[in-house]
Amino acid sequence: MTPLRRCTACCRITKRRGSHDYGYGRSYRRGHRRHHQWRVFTNQSGNAGTGIFNTFAQLQHNGIEQGYNSDAAPQFDEKTSHQHNHSILLADVPIFVGDGTGGTVEGVVYREFRFDANEVGGAGRLLSLDKLEIWQEESGSLTGFTSAGSAAAGVHYAAGPGFAGAHTDYLAYNLDQGGDHWIAIDSGLSSGSGKGDMRVFIPDSYFINDAAHRYVTLFSQFGAQGGNYGASSGYEEWGVNSTSAGSGNTATFLLSKTALVDGGTADVAGEVINYTIKLSNVGNVGLTGVTVIDPLLQGPFGTLSGPTGDSNANGVLDLSEVWTYTGTYTVQQSDLDSNGGGDGTIDNTVTADTTQTTALSASANVAVELRPSVTLAKAATVAGGTAGDYTHVTSLG
Repeated sequence: MTPLRRCTACCRITKRRGSHDYGYGRSYRRGHRRHHQWRVFTNQSGNAGTGIFNTFAQLQHNGIEQGYNSDAAPQFDEKTSHQHNHSILLADVPIFVGDGTGGTVEGVVYREFRFDANEVGGAGRLLSLDKLEIWQEESGSLTGFTSAGSAAAGVHYAAGPGFAGAHTDYLAYNLDQGGDHWIAIDSGLSSGSGKGDMRVFIPDSYFINDAAHRYVTLFSQFGAQGGNYGASSGYEEWGVNSTSAGSGNTATFLLSKTALVDGGTADVAGEVINYTIKLSNVGNVGLTGVTVIDPLLQGPFGTLSGPTGDSNANGVLDLSEVWTYTGTYTVQQSDLDSNGGGDGTIDNTVTADTTQTTALSASANVAVELRPSVTLAKAATVAGGTAGDYTHVTSLG
């Protein structure tokens, strides 16, 4: 059986084989598949209750309970309060850089989700987390969901799991990928309602950050193990440590810049480098007052045009819109003589801003390839065109 790596303090990962559950205690964390390799479940001792952290999904049912966050009407066991059941953006999910504590890997960038169980005391404090699927969608108001089962994560599903109809349906993480896994949660290890039971860290690299994937939908199921691990009268909730989640006014955008030149390097004065700049609205409000500043392309040897992509020509970077700017720069002899200013690259940085956001910058660098060469020509002449029978020319250097 594949060993599972460390899961700290509040939960126990198990892998079901036949009719038996095999527990791995608290000293392991799953580590053999891509989408299990660096996700971490760890205990949470800070406040995580309703009104204390930002709840986006709240479920309640006896026995087995399941559900997901959406601005649409509840499909399963979601509570009906929009305050505690609503869409969230990827931009609302906080970044956490691993520091080697709590099972995290130092330097790995994670997205952090928080969980709070509200079960009765005694034996009823136990709860099984049987499904955890994190999807990315173009909308936060979807319904008609089908669980992925043991399907692979890191895949766009055109049919089958995900939401009914034509949607992005990108499965970023699946607890059951490749098999049937569950997590045993002991809510008694925290200090009751209002205190979090678990922090879940999913590597940021598992997510796609663009307009078509800007919404995050978390589906979970609890209590399927039955007995003491079944759900009781309490509710369970997922949240993030973010004040913007669910507020409906998350203003954010992505900025990218790419460069393309023949041969991949700048090696001849006069050749042209082509640049593409893209601004994507990945929030949930339109962005006005868009400015793009690129000193190199807006200088005497550059060009900058655009944007394209303003579909309704209203001058607003609307939801899901991607604006594209294109530009050129003509390589100068001075760029080659200075070896790109001394660092071996022609550097180009663009800065974009809007009325609702802070400025972002993006850079694209093109390597300078130096090809020093010297051409030497030598000719000899003699009066009358001949020098007798013997002519000897010696060249030194």
